[in-house]
Amino acid sequence: MQLPWLRRSELPPAPGRPTLVFSSDLWVLDVANPERIDQLTDEPGSDGEPAWSPDGSAIAFSSDRTGSLDVWTMRADGSDLIDVTVRNLDEDWGPSWSPDGTAIAATDGDDETWDIRVWPLGGGRGVNVTKAYAGFASGPRWSADGTRIAFTAHDSRGADADVFTMTPDGEQVRRLTDHPADDWAFGWLDADRVVWFVSDRPGAGAIWAFYVRADGDGPETLFIRA
Repeated sequence: MQLPWLRRSELPPAPGRPTLVFSSDLWVLDVANPERIDQLTDEPGSDGEPAWSPDGSAIAFSSDRTGSLDVWTMRADGSDLIDVTVRNLDEDWGPSWSPDGTAIAATDGDDETWDIRVWPLGGGRGVNVTKAYAGFASGPRWSADGTRIAFTAHDSRGADADVFTMTPDGEQVRRLTDHPADDWAFGWLDADRVVWFVSDRPGAGAIWAFYVRADGDGPETLFIRA
C-alpha cells in the first residue's frame, strides 16, 4: 500500500498501533494487519505531531482546525476531542505527555518569543515554565521518571540552538550543549539520564546522546551516529 503523504509516525506504549499523519489528518495503522487503517480525524485544518498517552488510551496532537494552532487530546478511537490550550491567546504545538498522564508540556509562542507551558489535563491554564528565559524555548520532551524535561532553546531568531533540561516547574535548568551548530532535543534513551538529540555539526554525524550525570557535574558524550 502506498502512503505518499506520510509525514510522521510514532510508536505507542502498546505494541502494534503506530499513529500515522496522512494527508494532514490522523490515522492509525495496525502493523499486524497493514490493510487496516483507521482514520481518526477529518477536519478542514491540519492535524499533526501525534503523541500517545503513557497508557495508550489517548492521543495528543497539534491542530489549526479552529483557525489557531492549539494542542488537542482525543481518545485512541478519535472520540472525546478536547482543545487543551483553547484559553491561550498564542499558538501551541508539539505536545509531550507527563509520565503519569496528568499534564502535557507544549511549545507556546508568537513571532516575538517561544516558551514552554505545562497544561494540567484536569482543567486550568498552562503554566509558563521558561518565562525566565528571554529567547525561544521549544520542543519539550518529558523524561520517563517525570523529574526532568529536555528542551531546545536559542537566544534569538537565527541564533544557534542548544539542548537544556529542567525540572517540570522550570527550575534547575541545566545546559547540555554549547556549540555554534544547531542542536535539537529529541528524546530520552532511558528513563531519566540519557538525552539524545539531532545536530548539524559538520563532520560529526546526525545523532548524539548525552549522559546527564545525577550530580549535575556535566554531561558525558555517549555516542555519535551518522
